[in-house]
Amino acid sequence: MLIEILESGEMSESKSADLSEEGVYILLDYRQKRSYIWSGQNSSVRKRFVAAKEASRIMRETGFQNLNVQLDEVYNDFEKALKGHIADIKNNYDLPLVIKEQKSTLGVPVASKNKEVSITREESPIPEGIDFDEVLKHLTELEDVKGKKRDYVVASGKIYAVENSKSKTEYKPIESPKEGVFEVSNYHPRFYLKEGKLLAIELWRNE
Repeated sequence: MLIEILESGEMSESKSADLSEEGVYILLDYRQKRSYIWSGQNSSVRKRFVAAKEASRIMRETGFQNLNVQLDEVYNDFEKALKGHIADIKNNYDLPLVIKEQKSTLGVPVASKNKEVSITREESPIPEGIDFDEVLKHLTELEDVKGKKRDYVVASGKIYAVENSKSKTEYKPIESPKEGVFEVSNYHPRFYLKEGKLLAIELWRNE
């Protein structure tokens, strides 16, 4: 089963194996009990965030091993699983009953790609006495973690996606993140403290 992550944060089951550089996908390998996250080079941080959270949910509910193709160096295994997915599509392969039952427990929500989604943006509350702009400015001026890329900053009760360009660094709040537990085992955290207060947490991943 191949799931495409939409920009809205919803998911759509893909009936093909066409992957795009703007896309993020979760491939469920029922035979090996694994979920693979594959991210295109031009995919958004928001899509990668949603995929990581959804794969963590699948792992908790089914016991599937959660693997990130880019981070965990499992390209060969991923390709084998994807070929199996392609074969199942072409041959209309009838899966064993135990696999069908296992699939039904996942409860993956499916959305139409043509669905219009309206997102209301709200300003993040800033704790009293803290200049949030100064916090972000300070984080930007810090030396980067060698060999890693910063994807997120957690501050002021919000999760911010970090987008870097040659001229500037942008912090974009992730709107309406799904509630629950989100595991960040693939990330290296860095804490920013001042006067005994934790002002921000950065999450870095291997480049």
